[in-house]
Amino acid sequence: MDIETQIANVFENKNYNDLFKVRWLYLYICKLFSYDIRYIFANDDLRNKIYNKKIDIKNIEDFEIVCYTIARVITDILNNYGYDCEIIKEYDTKFSHVYVVVKCKDYTLKLDPTKRHDLTRVKINSNTLDFKLLNDNPKFFD
Repeated sequence: MDIETQIANVFENKNYNDLFKVRWLYLYICKLFSYDIRYIFANDDLRNKIYNKKIDIKNIEDFEIVCYTIARVITDILNNYGYDCEIIKEYDTKFSHVYVVVKCKDYTLKLDPTKRHDLTRVKINSNTLDFKLLNDNPKFFD
């Protein structure tokens, strides 16, 4: 079964709620990809190539990514299924960093698999740190 079909099977299941689907995708993406550590040590040309890498979800050839690449993959998939999401860019002194904000019916989620190493945490069955609720909504816990 290819990646696109696996995602479609979960997202087309009417019994799963939005939170389950977004969380499932987050964990799935974390298991699938790894952080491309060459980015940290690369010259500007290689860094730009890594940062702007295109991923074709139907035919993935390279599973090493950085924050911007994985944010594009997540938003492309979620947008295809009607979720309202966007890529948010943060700036610090040396690097810029991006993550995804997803708006569901009753809550807003932040998905950031690279900031605190959720890509690795998921692979070793550790708790994720950057799949977060951004608004206080008691319905979230119902």
